[in-house]
Amino acid sequence: MKHFCPKTVISFHDSDRQEHWLEEIKRSDWGAGALLHELLCGGTFFEAVGEGSKVLLLTEGDELISYCTYARLDDIQPTELTPWMGFIYTFPEHRGHRYAGLLFAEVERLAREEGVEQVYISTNHIGLYEKYGCEFLTMMNDMDGKPSRVYVKKIRMETERILLRRWKDSDAGALYKYASDPDVGSRAGWCPHHNVEESLEIIRTVFNNDTTWAIELKATREAIGAIGYGPSCDCNLPARDGEPITGYWIAKPYWNQGICTEALSLMLDHIRLTTDIRSLISGHFVDNPASGRVMEKCGFAATGETVIDEKQYQGKDRPIRVLRLVLA
Repeated sequence: MKHFCPKTVISFHDSDRQEHWLEEIKRSDWGAGALLHELLCGGTFFEAVGEGSKVLLLTEGDELISYCTYARLDDIQPTELTPWMGFIYTFPEHRGHRYAGLLFAEVERLAREEGVEQVYISTNHIGLYEKYGCEFLTMMNDMDGKPSRVYVKKIRMETERILLRRWKDSDAGALYKYASDPDVGSRAGWCPHHNVEESLEIIRTVFNNDTTWAIELKATREAIGAIGYGPSCDCNLPARDGEPITGYWIAKPYWNQGICTEALSLMLDHIRLTTDIRSLISGHFVDNPASGRVMEKCGFAATGETVIDEKQYQGKDRPIRVLRLVLA
């Protein structure tokens, strides 16, 4: 029986099993894969694509599923465009599952850490990278003088009104201003914040992960809410095995303006493009039907279940209506 191993993205140069992964890369029946193997074996990878570049490997145990590079340079030279996502390959037996989306998610994480707002891809494929949120930018010549299609992957999750971004320590004042309102926390199941220090601690702990975002109002550049998803937490929602829970809240001055629907739609698009998550579960107190309408507008459907969760703030005797979104 094959033991289950989670799919994990690792950096080739940080691995202590480089020889093994070189053999796995060598398995790829692809000319560019052979070139990448040659660059890594010959020690000329950084010379070719720039210092600080990375080879990202999507692995499952000892097996290599997919790989790519996150690099300063590509074969489109000379150009000021940077960084590039290149050498994108998924082994034939793993195609059709959008596993490359997990590589895109890691590239997005790295780009955000660097403050990069867009990443470029050079390819001759049409219709392949659009499904991961890439947009055709222009035609450019590669180093051999041959035309290539250049795509751009915008890292920012945004609409005309809002931006989803990581929380920052400097958001503590705004978070306290809005999260101290007793009408906000009670609807979401958490206790109102008592001071700025508490808000800062929550930013540094609860909000400090790759799947929780501040909802920033672009007109004021202020964090006015939060949204995220994550592993099934210690609550009474009837989550399936490994099924993430999603939640959100918005500051009271911005209620009934469609902002939560925009934010949830943005996050769901991001999940579809960059993960292999099959479903999400969520819920709302039945005395807060507006939250349920947001979910339903974004495709969630009621399961017919209600639960009581006394661990939630003011959760005693307040039924929670359960909804689920099936993604695959």
